[in-house]
Amino acid sequence: MIAAVDGAGRKAVINVILNGHPVKRLYDPSACYSVISEKTWNVVGCPKLREAPPLVAYTKVPVRVLGKADVQDELHNRRKRLTVYVVAADDSSLFGLDWCLAFGLPLLQGVEILAVTVKERKDSTGDTLV
Repeated sequence: MIAAVDGAGRKAVINVILNGHPVKRLYDPSACYSVISEKTWNVVGCPKLREAPPLVAYTKVPVRVLGKADVQDELHNRRKRLTVYVVAADDSSLFGLDWCLAFGLPLLQGVEILAVTVKERKDSTGDTLV
């Protein structure tokens, strides 16, 4: 199911077809959402962006989200129309938990999926922090 593991064993990647274009994605079921970079978004035809909430990386660093788009994804000869978040960073495209569940990919035995809630708070400038 996972297409390749980096030579040093540092990352698992999965090859998919997004809007008819082959894209290598980092398999990351611990990421809540699937994301692609702006560069990848351009490669797959610039599908229309809709407003999207801000995201925060697991390192608690805010991620600059350009929007979210619906894309046609193909994995193992199965096609799904799914939502992907487009981010400004030219970083790895993530095949996140949302897409793992959509394709019915198996999770390790004993894995529990918990709801994640985010509480907004204001900093001293009045900006909303997520």
